[in-house]
Amino acid sequence: MPWVVPSAENLHFSGVIDRDYIGEEVDTEWIRCQTMGSSRSKPDFAAGLKISAFSGEEDTKLQNYCTAQRPYVFTPDLAFPFLICKAKTGRIGLDNADTQNIHSASIATRAILSLYTSTFGIDHETTKDLFGRILVFNVFHNNRVVNLYGHYAVPDGAVGKESFTYFRHDIAMFSLTLYGGKERFRPYNFVRKLYEEFGPQHLARIRQAVQSMPKPTARTGLSFAASDVTLGEGGSQTDSEIASQADEAFKLPNEPASVSQNRELASMRVQLDRLLQQMDEQGEESRRGEDAVKQQMQQQKEESKKREEESKKREEESKKREEESKKREDALERRLDQMVIIVAEPAK
Repeated sequence: MPWVVPSAENLHFSGVIDRDYIGEEVDTEWIRCQTMGSSRSKPDFAAGLKISAFSGEEDTKLQNYCTAQRPYVFTPDLAFPFLICKAKTGRIGLDNADTQNIHSASIATRAILSLYTSTFGIDHETTKDLFGRILVFNVFHNNRVVNLYGHYAVPDGAVGKESFTYFRHDIAMFSLTLYGGKERFRPYNFVRKLYEEFGPQHLARIRQAVQSMPKPTARTGLSFAASDVTLGEGGSQTDSEIASQADEAFKLPNEPASVSQNRELASMRVQLDRLLQQMDEQGEESRRGEDAVKQQMQQQKEESKKREEESKKREEESKKREEESKKREDALERRLDQMVIIVAEPAK
């Protein structure tokens, strides 16, 4: 998974991004929020906000606000997750990961909408601005394919109720094996851009709601924060919670009917296309770099071969000169032998 979905904390520690307020959890159950189904969410990887991202006053406001139905912290160390990841093997594994990610992303989307409707009201323009806007992303993959989605919600139209219908929007699907693996770094670059660009927007969105909350009242000695309470293994809920849960359901993707929502999705698509174009340019630069290295290696190989041929040629010339020198020496020795014989013969 790290080569598909990088760790935000590792990228921060290595100096690639400056986002120290983004935290993460690996294979951790969401024990402090109400589910939207029979099972409790437990993503393989989730990225969101650290508790330290908020000031003391902001944290106190959120602690007083939150309940299991309106979660602030989903695990002891992670607040308002915006990236959900699941990895499985095989086709059936992808289908299971798809269902689990829809569940988890819908819970995370609901938490943001609950924060705004509780603070501003469902009819406030600030709250309406979130309808149809992608608030949470999810990634699920196996060893061959990576799927990217954005999740959003719109009011379901029930009179007198703050209930929503949840949707997801297809962003992209990448192959880790086709085309020589040229798409294998695209999910990594997309998530890195998500940390860099969407992360600050997500934090600012939460702070905007928190700043509009009334100042918290002092607690008595017997009071406690709702976030201190975790739901049991069975996830027991009251009748009112079950009724609330029935009002909110997640569904497979459909386009919102509102023109303004379609405009928002079109704007998101433009931004995503820009990100994909940047990733294509980075991939092209990488390929040009690889071609340059290959060309340099080929040139060095040819030069080495040329030097070897020149060295071999010099050796052959040296050997030829040695042979010629030996021939001259042999001829000189024969001539000397003849002269010795002539000198040694008696005069007739």
